[in-house]
Amino acid sequence: MSADRSEDYHSENDEEFVDNQEVSQEYELPAEKGEAPDEDLGQEDPGEGGEQDQENDLVELEDDSVQGFFLHEDSVYSVSVAPGASGLVCSGGGDDRAYIWSLNHGDDNTTYPPALLEGHTDSIIQTAFSYDGKYVATASLDATVKIWDVESTALVDTLEGPGGGLEWIDWHPRGHVVLGGAEDGSCFLWKVAPAEMMGIFAHPQAVSCGKFSPNGKAIVTGCADLSLRIWNPRDQSACIGRVSGHNFHTEPIISLAIKDDSSLAITGGEDGLVCISNLNSYKAVGALRGHDKPVETVTFGLPHSAYAASGSLDGSVRVWDLNTMQQRLVCMGHKDGVIKLRHHPSAPLIVSASADHSVRVWDERTGECVQLMRGHQDLVADIFFNADSTKVVSASDDKTSLVFKLNI
Repeated sequence: MSADRSEDYHSENDEEFVDNQEVSQEYELPAEKGEAPDEDLGQEDPGEGGEQDQENDLVELEDDSVQGFFLHEDSVYSVSVAPGASGLVCSGGGDDRAYIWSLNHGDDNTTYPPALLEGHTDSIIQTAFSYDGKYVATASLDATVKIWDVESTALVDTLEGPGGGLEWIDWHPRGHVVLGGAEDGSCFLWKVAPAEMMGIFAHPQAVSCGKFSPNGKAIVTGCADLSLRIWNPRDQSACIGRVSGHNFHTEPIISLAIKDDSSLAITGGEDGLVCISNLNSYKAVGALRGHDKPVETVTFGLPHSAYAASGSLDGSVRVWDLNTMQQRLVCMGHKDGVIKLRHHPSAPLIVSASADHSVRVWDERTGECVQLMRGHQDLVADIFFNADSTKVVSASDDKTSLVFKLNI
């Protein structure tokens, strides 16, 4: 969910929902002005038992995290983890700042002091490490992407191009090349260190999502004009494939994932549809129905798996069978919208982040929730696995990033 969509979500969903089982203590509200206080309350000397009363009023929050990062001063929109054993994390958010910090030293900020990455003038909507971990990119609503050297944390390049704020970025899977899409319909391809504009892919409306194919030979973008477009990275003059129309989305595409063998794309739309497209024939091969609200996040399963998954603002995670193009099962448990999904790279597990402040782990074979990760106090906007996929790092609107250990 982008920074803009997160703000829209809060404005449209400002009612709080509380399960009776979660209420640990009841409080009597003070009397309205002009009303007499309840006689049973009486008057108590503030000097007698005041501190004890304050201690009794404290509500203990359930926190399953093993580590946290607390330096952001506004919502944290994105988190990413460097490949390899470095254990480095980059988080960015609404305070226009990004930080590089370490998973390997717990909450000890003296052994590896967090590095502040400053320079953006608007919210950072995404952070991403290059394939080799040498660089980290930060994309902002100020219409720039900044490239930082991870070892020295020095600013290497500032990439400029779009007239509007960036929606997303993606690194080439085997090169120091960055792709970025913007709300003004432009999609830019940059080479970094030194910075060089390699091409512009024009769209008639906002480019809401996009990625390199895993083999690096294609660029796939989702456009607000209801089309999925396929491009050759070496030739920006024309779109080589376009999926739209029959058996496809009827409202803008907002989420995208590509299968590990670069053969299929899965997209989620504001119409609640999940669509499967063949990237070789440029045809829609399935429109999967089940969600009744926008599909914020989609993912493919393990390599060679026949499963895909989607998460929606309707609160459900749905698993789809790609052989039959039918729903296999529904994972229910979140009490609010699902914002982000990650498939575990080596186990049949799906991790979901939700607006209900929680992260859940699901067995994609049974639909069972096998782990609940609590600790956040607001919408969880992003999640990422550490390098060996034994931990989950999260980003939240509560201004924090937490680390959870997977029970596998």
